[in-house]
Amino acid sequence: ANRLLLVEQSPSPVVLGQAENSQITGRVVVEEGAVVKDSTVLGPAFIARGAIVEEAYIGPFTSVGPGATVRRAEVEYSILEDAATVEEVPLRLHGCILGVGVRVTSRSGLPKAHRLVVGDLSTTFPAWSWVSNLLIHARVFLFLVFAGRRCLLGSGRRARKGIPGGV
Repeated sequence: ANRLLLVEQSPSPVVLGQAENSQITGRVVVEEGAVVKDSTVLGPAFIARGAIVEEAYIGPFTSVGPGATVRRAEVEYSILEDAATVEEVPLRLHGCILGVGVRVTSRSGLPKAHRLVVGDLSTTFPAWSWVSNLLIHARVFLFLVFAGRRCLLGSGRRARKGIPGGV
């Protein structure tokens, strides 16, 4: 549905919000109150009012919801719902659905681990590619915590290496 709506937009960029030192190309809508700064946005894309895109890449078929923030990160073929935040993620997010208020960030230092809030019927992939296939829903609290070779799921189940689906 996201793709269908984005393809219906005007063929030229419609920038009603603030765009500063940015490249905006194709079917892109930047609503009033949105800020795009030092970024590249390739359409079709939609940046809702109150959203902040700073030092970022927003690729095709991406919708950034009201009050969402993308800072020093790359996102494409994705939907970021209201107040979702993607900050300083070193890998491009591709094909993601980030729910209301979801935060995806990186951190430096040790120990290095991934902590995810993963929605129902989602699939996660090995640690080196988890970002590219992440499906998050803000109201479901399944915590996946990497601890050496095993994973503990919020439901209390233990996932072992090599078991499809991790359960």
